[in-house]
Amino acid sequence: MDRLLEALAEIAASVRMRPAAGIFRLPIDRVFTMKGAGTVITGTVVSGSLKTGEKIECLPQGKTLRLRGLQVHNQVVKKIAAGQRAAINLADIEKEDIHRGDMLATPGSISPTLMLDVRVNLSERAPKPLAQRTRLRVHHGTKEVMARIVLLEGETLSPGESALCQLRLEAPLAAAAEDAFVLRTYSPMRVIGGGTIVDPHPPKRKKVAGADGVAQRESLPVNEVVLELLDVSGANGLEFKDIRARCGLSVEELRSCLDELQVEGQVHAGRRERWFGANAVKDIEVKVVQALAQFHRREPLRAFVPLNLVIGAAAPAVEQREGLRLALEALVRQGMVVSTGDRTRLAGHQPQWSGHFATAREKILAETLRSGLAVPSPAELAAKAGLKEKDCQRVLEA
Repeated sequence: MDRLLEALAEIAASVRMRPAAGIFRLPIDRVFTMKGAGTVITGTVVSGSLKTGEKIECLPQGKTLRLRGLQVHNQVVKKIAAGQRAAINLADIEKEDIHRGDMLATPGSISPTLMLDVRVNLSERAPKPLAQRTRLRVHHGTKEVMARIVLLEGETLSPGESALCQLRLEAPLAAAAEDAFVLRTYSPMRVIGGGTIVDPHPPKRKKVAGADGVAQRESLPVNEVVLELLDVSGANGLEFKDIRARCGLSVEELRSCLDELQVEGQVHAGRRERWFGANAVKDIEVKVVQALAQFHRREPLRAFVPLNLVIGAAAPAVEQREGLRLALEALVRQGMVVSTGDRTRLAGHQPQWSGHFATAREKILAETLRSGLAVPSPAELAAKAGLKEKDCQRVLEA
């Protein structure tokens, strides 16, 4: 008995404590209704805490719900926390619309996924090596999802071995990095191993060739993971809520991470909580300078370039407009660009007046000054200067 107690104590000491801080997550294991109460779910809180009066999101449905009450071991409580078994009385949802395997989480903290980069540990007792694209049962929390496995470090995985893989799921799963999972064969249903999630929102990887990207992500600290997400998003950037859903961090954790990266000059904050990697903003700066230089060569008489033309060349997507604003502000600070309202130009650009246009410009200026408040129309000025009306308009805009 003493040896058993020692062994249990040793195992207990090695178990990682469930995080009481951070986002709340509870995988649902039962759903039922109670007369006078409505829909009730039960489950074990895996992280964070939840208080009465707070709202919760049901995943993968993405529906935000109100709480009617909380219980722990049949006792009404005001708060539940990581490690506790709990019952939650939910409003705004029927029993038929919520199921075992669904996840309750802090609203906006987790985004369901159909692909996972994972490290798989195949049991020594697995009956045979695991082959490419084997169909498996993935158990995560209380949910079972069918998936195909893509091996990234070889064509097979032998019993007792570990490898980086990608799981392509047949149904959405609310998962976070470092979550554990269990693998079973499709038929007969037999446990053959398990593993941990490296990236819950990876790109689709090619077999064998994709291992380097997963290995890099596996070893990255949180700040580097956030920076990598922003680098991948490029000129589009990412909203705060989307970064949070991809990383599974609490608001406070992500805010601290972004603040640190911003102080280091590695990220930039736009309006409406859209964030950009410094490299992405620098790339937009280059595109802006190139677009302005090209326009100045094509239209040497015009002093400024309409901003809408710069947008079309450097940031055509709506998501990129905030990055363009950050890039223009940086270029103005650097003294490379002059920007006034909806017009901009390279700092060194001056209209090149010569020949017929120089003479016409002088005539237009003289006529405008002579006319006082009764300014002639562009057509009248064009006639007096000997220009076509569209060329006169170019002179006026310059």
